[in-house]
Amino acid sequence: MDQYLDMFLNESYEHLETLNQLLLQLEQNPEEINVVHEMFRAAHTLKGMAATMGFERMAELTHQMENVMDLLRNRQLPVTTPILDTLFACATALENMVQSIEAGGSDDVDTTALVAQLQAAMSGQPTAGQAPQVPQETPAAPAEEMGPQPEEAAVSVMREALEQGLFAYQIRVELDIKAALKSVRAYMIFRNLEEMGTIVGSYPAADDIEQEKFDNWFVVWFVSRHSEEEIRDEIMDVLDVTNVSVQPYHPKQQAAPSVEQQVSATAEAPAAEPAASGTVKAETQPAMAAASQPAKASAPGGGAKGAKTAGKPSPRNQTLRVDISRIDRLMNMISEVVIDRSRLSLISSRINDPELTETVDHLHRLVGELQDIVLKLRMVPIENMFNRFPRMIRDLTKELNKQVELEMRGWETELDRTIMDEISDLMVHLIRNSLDHGLEPPEERRKLGKPETGKLVIAAYQRGNSVMIEVSDDGRGINREAVLKKAIEKGLTTPEEAQLLTDAQVYQFLFLAGFSTAKQVSDISGRGVGLDAVKTKIESLGGSVYVHSTPGKGTTFTIELPLTMSIIQALLVKVGGETYALPLTNVIEIAQVPAASVKQVHHVEMVPFRGDWIPLFRLHHFLELELTPQEDVVYIVIQRENKYLALQVDETLGEEEIVVKSLGNYLGSRFGLAGATIMGDGNVALILDGTQFVQV
Repeated sequence: MDQYLDMFLNESYEHLETLNQLLLQLEQNPEEINVVHEMFRAAHTLKGMAATMGFERMAELTHQMENVMDLLRNRQLPVTTPILDTLFACATALENMVQSIEAGGSDDVDTTALVAQLQAAMSGQPTAGQAPQVPQETPAAPAEEMGPQPEEAAVSVMREALEQGLFAYQIRVELDIKAALKSVRAYMIFRNLEEMGTIVGSYPAADDIEQEKFDNWFVVWFVSRHSEEEIRDEIMDVLDVTNVSVQPYHPKQQAAPSVEQQVSATAEAPAAEPAASGTVKAETQPAMAAASQPAKASAPGGGAKGAKTAGKPSPRNQTLRVDISRIDRLMNMISEVVIDRSRLSLISSRINDPELTETVDHLHRLVGELQDIVLKLRMVPIENMFNRFPRMIRDLTKELNKQVELEMRGWETELDRTIMDEISDLMVHLIRNSLDHGLEPPEERRKLGKPETGKLVIAAYQRGNSVMIEVSDDGRGINREAVLKKAIEKGLTTPEEAQLLTDAQVYQFLFLAGFSTAKQVSDISGRGVGLDAVKTKIESLGGSVYVHSTPGKGTTFTIELPLTMSIIQALLVKVGGETYALPLTNVIEIAQVPAASVKQVHHVEMVPFRGDWIPLFRLHHFLELELTPQEDVVYIVIQRENKYLALQVDETLGEEEIVVKSLGNYLGSRFGLAGATIMGDGNVALILDGTQFVQV
């Protein structure tokens, strides 16, 4: 099973993320029982995967969760806060198990207490913090009239589907009495059906089918746009199937439409939404489903997503999971092609052969399109990162006894997968910081005339070639005087200098290692570490982090990140006879003034810029190159936050798309350098990080 471990881990994390989102949704709307059906499917899939891989503790815990969810969805157990807390704790335990499996290959996590709580809930006994429940009698199920009958939830879904112009079927499948691995055959049938529509129930129940507790036949209730013949053919393609009966199903208390009426209704119904074609998820290895689950049969009603969505058949899966390392290799190869493209363009211009020039131009366009496609393969919606925050915030607010309204915007904003992986933990720290330090407790907010429920906003949007991510709260804001007092105590500034600092300069102290104004250390934040790591990591990715705060109103942390780190637009410049590249992200403009226009202000050279004066930074001095006096001074204006700096160069060579290469272990990280690139003539040019000079 080792060959399937990576697939198991990736799919487990996905199902756990889904489970957490559904639990949060159920907590907000306890009457939405249809959410429980989806939770059941997620837990059932996890159980099947864990059992197949031999992780017994994980399989047992998910099995007990299934039992509780089954009672919830059949309304035999009320949705209460203690039960939800227990299910949340189970989800956390499952995540710990997956992490333990990833680290050492074992699901050795003690779940005895959780299993006991789940069993207590099923028996009607109170769980932690829950008052005893008065047992209610469950009405007896109606006697079967014509073979097995679906549960009421499935009947409701099929009734709604018929109203939407879909077909509702009862399908009886018979297998060869001598067939081996009947549960595997059942899984294959269910998989084929789910590609054609929605399974709303089955007989026997899912657990029985999975454990092969059935003779040689089972029944499925199914909603689809496909005809009886298409469904029968799809099932008959599975090995060991001897007979398939597909009959239109007419729920009771509803006039049974004829097949002709169903066909007519379907012709008038809007077409199903087309599946997204050609999408490549550069995340994980091939799907685990086929290898990990002996039977993915849905429990009765388990496949339904509610009246509003149950009628929509599941589109055929047209996505492909590709290991991220393969995308990285492809990106590196494209980078080399981009370099060769530049060299060919240079050779073509030198030879000046029309046929060669035409071929190189065509190659230039093709490589550009290929490069664009590969870059987009690495781009993923920031939703992938945002999805982990609601559950975390829920747990933290409970721990802090605070009330928080969470708002998240810009889910569709895309970011390079590598960058997203790097900043995910940094975002967690900023959110913890806002919840712990920023937002006041309810009683304090009430005294200040604020709503007891604080507001936390996490937003993402694209600006030019950058992605902006903001974490905002409407809390107490940053106490400027407290920050200055701590800075003076640490010898970072003097009382005289402190009075001259702007708010932005004061807030920069918060990003220094070991700097904290917290009076009490907690497990959430306030240990004097974190923000310095946030700033260091973001700057290593070519980004920046800013802080804006208003006392009594709140604080906003803004992260600015490049869309991608592999291929960028750069401005090529000459300094002392050498060629250098400047990323265009922070370049504002190119200017030229007479050398006599340079002024000295407090021993700092200044040049004019849009009616103001900004510092002049001579790159020759930084690069230890000879500066030849010239009549005019050519400089590049760089912006970082609200600061500007002029970088003097000898001349500008124009814009070019360059491939960013690491400086390697020997040079490592160097101030003012963001890497290197190979030019079209084969020479290496250093990439200057102009934003770092702004702080000098």
